[in-house]
Amino acid sequence: MPGWDTVQPILDQWCTSCHAADLQGAARGGAPEGLNFESWSTAAEWAADIGASVGPGGTMPPLGGMSQAERDLVRAWASCGAPGSEAPLPSCDAPQPYPGDLFVLMEADTHGFCEHYNAIDGKLQLVGLGVDALDCLCEVTGDLVVSSPWVTDLSLPHLRSIGGNLSAIGQTNLRAVDLPSLDAVGGELRLVEDDLQSVSLPRLASVGASLLLQDDATLEELVLPDLTTIGGSLVVTSNDALTRVELPELTEIAVSVDFEADPALVALDVSSLRDVRGSLALVDLAELSTLTWPSLEEIGRSLEVIDCDALETLESPPALGAIGDDLRIRSNASLLSVDGFDGISRLGTLSIAENRSLERINDFSGLQRIDVQLTLAENETLRTLPQLPMLQSLGDRMEIVANPALERIEGFDGLETTLATLIISDNPLLTEVDGLRSLRASGELSLLRLSALEHIDGLARLTVAKSVSVEGTGLTDLRGLAGLEVVEGDLEVLFNTALVDITDLGGVQAIGRDLQVGENPVLPERAIWDLLEVLGEDTVGGTIYVDGNAL
Repeated sequence: MPGWDTVQPILDQWCTSCHAADLQGAARGGAPEGLNFESWSTAAEWAADIGASVGPGGTMPPLGGMSQAERDLVRAWASCGAPGSEAPLPSCDAPQPYPGDLFVLMEADTHGFCEHYNAIDGKLQLVGLGVDALDCLCEVTGDLVVSSPWVTDLSLPHLRSIGGNLSAIGQTNLRAVDLPSLDAVGGELRLVEDDLQSVSLPRLASVGASLLLQDDATLEELVLPDLTTIGGSLVVTSNDALTRVELPELTEIAVSVDFEADPALVALDVSSLRDVRGSLALVDLAELSTLTWPSLEEIGRSLEVIDCDALETLESPPALGAIGDDLRIRSNASLLSVDGFDGISRLGTLSIAENRSLERINDFSGLQRIDVQLTLAENETLRTLPQLPMLQSLGDRMEIVANPALERIEGFDGLETTLATLIISDNPLLTEVDGLRSLRASGELSLLRLSALEHIDGLARLTVAKSVSVEGTGLTDLRGLAGLEVVEGDLEVLFNTALVDITDLGGVQAIGRDLQVGENPVLPERAIWDLLEVLGEDTVGGTIYVDGNAL
């Protein structure tokens, strides 16, 4: 009595080109929907009809070709009750690899795959129908690539590992990625420009290179509960519907983290993350209000928090001890406070700017070096600057610009360095700069449009500057510059509405270029000429401009 193992190859050869579940419409060659013979359970249901259709007077196969011996075997199987069962899936513990790449263009490319194989020793590329016949697949040693408009659900229930990349790029018909057994992706995991509605990777523990989720219009959440390591970067950008990202076991990212232009993202959980060897960027996340990162110890390069308009508090992870390069906190409309960065001793650049609701900057008390630049600019409600009592070195540039509520500059008592550029401008309520009293020398020194500035005693230790510009201030005198001896370039005193006395510049021994004293409406011009007599005509290396002062 023939069994299913005898009959199935016959039906595969002569019948399933029309009678298969994957076929629809004209591709079925007239076979009724639901009349499918590729598995024992569906063929056994129609066994009597199959036996009759291949017997005397039968009409199948419609083009003939089946031998009489094959017809007799099929009829015998049908008449004996269609004995058999589904073939068991090959065990993943006993790999049976298909040799080389598998290029799936149609169902025939995977038909019967699971009778012989459970792995692919090479690349799997899905460009047509046929993925449903790969339920037994346990391993792909190369890449797994989806490039088919007919794959709507990438579901491989037994797939444990992918040696290369897992890629689905530009698959607008792909709705789900469901790989419940997948433990490791050796290369990149790229889901880019798809229209996914769900991603289920509950056992994924490692991605050897980068993980990219980009330009997806419909996916609402990314939850990877077992993911621990990413060997490249984590890039989650331009996903319009994404509201939640949970990576609770992720501990290490070998390169960088980039969350950008995810307009609906509300919550980000990386609660076990300890080490980001590159940069961490949170940019243009308009709804981000919850950031969970308590274990973070080190960022190898920069930390950027930019255009996160719903974030009210930015609090450093308590264990964070190093940011290799820059810290930039910019354009966060609802940000009220920046706290807890006292574990950082060195930065390349510290930039806190354009945060219109920012009231407090606390706990930079451990910062000793800024190698390049400090910028505090356009923070509309900031009244006081961060306390930086340990700061001793600031490399090139300090800018304190356009903070309309700032009243004092303080907190820099240990800063004795020479700055290439010091710009303090457009702070209309600023009254004094006493926090800079340890500063010995500066390159470009600019005090611009500081209408409430009362004195600059905090600059009393300055002896050398590359250039000096005092413009649009509320100063009545310049006694804070009494120690100034050398100005290598220009010295400008312009548009100071309350200035009446400039005798404190009398200690200057050399001005390398021009001296301009002009448009100071209450400064007696006689006082300027008296100063020039004290300086001597050889002191000024360029042009002397005196105009628009009080007669």
